[in-house]
Amino acid sequence: GGLVSQAFINRHPAGSADYLKLFVTLATPWGGHSAASMGVKYSPAVIPVWRDMDPASKFLKRLREKQLPSHLPHHLLFAYKGSEFKSSGANDGVVTVSSQREPTALGRAKKVYGFSSGHREILSNKKILRLLAGIFEPAD
Repeated sequence: GGLVSQAFINRHPAGSADYLKLFVTLATPWGGHSAASMGVKYSPAVIPVWRDMDPASKFLKRLREKQLPSHLPHHLLFAYKGSEFKSSGANDGVVTVSSQREPTALGRAKKVYGFSSGHREILSNKKILRLLAGIFEPAD
């Protein structure tokens, strides 16, 4: 959802998305996914989204080139399984931490949060749900 959401934001001229007040992404593969590039390279039938998810894709390059609107704070949440996200190959069971923490996305983020959670479990993790509630409805 994060990649599609940013592509939507990027397609609108500056100022036309003023109604957006916050951009929150969860375990987004900002750096793509190696399985997508393998699918493009080896599969006899290529699913179009694999081309976009290839780490070297034009789609991902365009997302990195365009800045988010200055009024739109980005909260980037990443997930990892186990206790260590800095190890080589760390992932959430689906997306590598290095893809979720792609340098351009990290640089644009107002806040970055990491959680020990699986990719599929991220929306049922009580700590993450409490954080999201606080982000969406900050205390007065």
